[in-house]
Amino acid sequence: MLELRYNDVNWSVPMLFGEDVLILTLLNILKQQNIKYKLDVYGAPICEWSNNIGNYLETDDVSFISRSIDNFSFQDVTPTLSFDRFNLQIISFFNRFCNDIANEVSRFGGNFVLTSDKLFKHIKKQYPKAYCISSCFKPFYEFADDIKNNTHSFEKELEYYNQLIKVYDRVILRPEFVNSGLVKHLDDLSKVEIIVNHPCIKDCPSAKKHLEYFEKKLNLKNEKEEFMCRLNYKHYDELNPDLLLSFDEIDSFVEDGVKHFRILPVKSSNSSILLMTVINYIFKPNTQNSLLCDLVLKNFDETSIFYADEILKNSKIQNYKNAF
Repeated sequence: MLELRYNDVNWSVPMLFGEDVLILTLLNILKQQNIKYKLDVYGAPICEWSNNIGNYLETDDVSFISRSIDNFSFQDVTPTLSFDRFNLQIISFFNRFCNDIANEVSRFGGNFVLTSDKLFKHIKKQYPKAYCISSCFKPFYEFADDIKNNTHSFEKELEYYNQLIKVYDRVILRPEFVNSGLVKHLDDLSKVEIIVNHPCIKDCPSAKKHLEYFEKKLNLKNEKEEFMCRLNYKHYDELNPDLLLSFDEIDSFVEDGVKHFRILPVKSSNSSILLMTVINYIFKPNTQNSLLCDLVLKNFDETSIFYADEILKNSKIQNYKNAF
């Protein structure tokens, strides 16, 4: 029998505006099986407020965005818009498309993941009740110089997160801090979110450059180029990433009171690998996990027809084949 690994844990999965049909198919099957779940589905179209890591959808069709968000809300899943760009000019806050889709997310009770304090203030001014999550990218920018100069301390980072917890509804922790042993000393663990499958090396000196590189890629017409910082480090073991959490470690954080965990996109163009990753984190080890994955893939085409008829309709999407 399929069983949730944790009954009181919310998972954030990277399937909004990229793997929508896949996650909708999974949700339909879970409902048919009367299996309860707690999920955020996060992502963003390519836009000026996002750093565009893992973003594939290129559109300016707000009505399509609205239908997508509404559909996930109907499925009892929280749509979470990743507005995680750090370097923003004041003029960017007047971007019509970004403001329009922010309005749709707010209208349907969705969340925002934010890296820029200025954008946080802008969102809160427009939508005072908006649920705002501090991005994991925020400390990568703000501690970059300290880490580079060997002046960083986890005690300082602990206080940094305690301040963020007072301001944001939820705070995504830097994976290195998660490994520091200080998570249990945070003021409110129920407002903390932990990444379970971070793929990079510990204290990667290229992390900030990596983020800045993707911030410059605002559309798919830019030259396709992969920024693989870990390739520069010969000791990197792809089967044993430095920051990958074991299930024993996740169990321990849950026992301490952590309620939110985040799955990052997997380094593969194969959707079934991402699907199996999500299933294996959310459910207890069971031979039925692979059967669930297979059933989702078998029902994918049926959901795709619904999605095309009800969500896509006559949407203006520049890269439909790449996005879905």
